[in-house]
Amino acid sequence: MRIIQTSGTEVMNVFNLPSTQISDPSDFHKQDEDIPKTKVDMRFDQPTAPRTEVDDTDSTPTFGWGEDFNLELPYPKPYPDSAVLDSNSTLLREMLSEIDVLLTNEYDWDEIDYRKPTVEDINFAKDTLIKFVTVIGGEGCLLTKPYISNSEDGGAKIEWHSDNSKRSLYLRITCHESVATKIWDESDETNIADESFSQENYLSLWKWIS
Repeated sequence: MRIIQTSGTEVMNVFNLPSTQISDPSDFHKQDEDIPKTKVDMRFDQPTAPRTEVDDTDSTPTFGWGEDFNLELPYPKPYPDSAVLDSNSTLLREMLSEIDVLLTNEYDWDEIDYRKPTVEDINFAKDTLIKFVTVIGGEGCLLTKPYISNSEDGGAKIEWHSDNSKRSLYLRITCHESVATKIWDESDETNIADESFSQENYLSLWKWIS
C-alpha cells in the first residue's frame, strides 16, 4: 500500500504547523523544503494485503493487492523515536489485516441487527486508521493492540481499554461517518460521550485512553 501524497494543507495541519504559510496546496513541496522526512516501510506478506493511493486530484483512496506499503510524511522536529515508529508500523499491518477479515465474516446480519459491511466501509476504515497511526506516531506515541470487530452500523469497531479498566475508547468507522465513544467511571458513575473521529482529535483521544 502506498500513500503517494496528501494535500499540503492537510498534512501540515496534522502536525500543527502554520497553515497560513501555504496559500495553495500545489506550493506544498516548496514550503516544506526544510521539514525533515521520516520514511516508514511496511511489507505485507499476505496475498490480500491492500495498497492505498491518494493524490491531490482525487481524495478517494484506491486499493490494490499484494504490494509493498511505503509511508512517507513530513514530521516536525524532534524526530519521532524510530523504535516507536517500527512498533507502530508492525501493529498497524496486523490491524489492517484484521479489518480486511471483517468483510469475509458470515453472520445472519438481519438476526443480529447489524448492517453488513461493504468494500467501501472496509477501505475507508483502513485509510482512516493509517492516518490516525501516522498522527500519533509523529508525536512519539506508542500504539497498543486494540480489539477489532464488526460495527453494528457496518464497517469496523476498534476498541481500547485503559490498564485500570476505568476508561474505554470505541471507534466506529464506516464510509458514512467516523465516531469516537469515550466511556469512563467517575464517582461510582459511568459516563459516555460521543464525538466525531477526525484528524483534529486523533492525538487528544489517544492521550486520553493511553
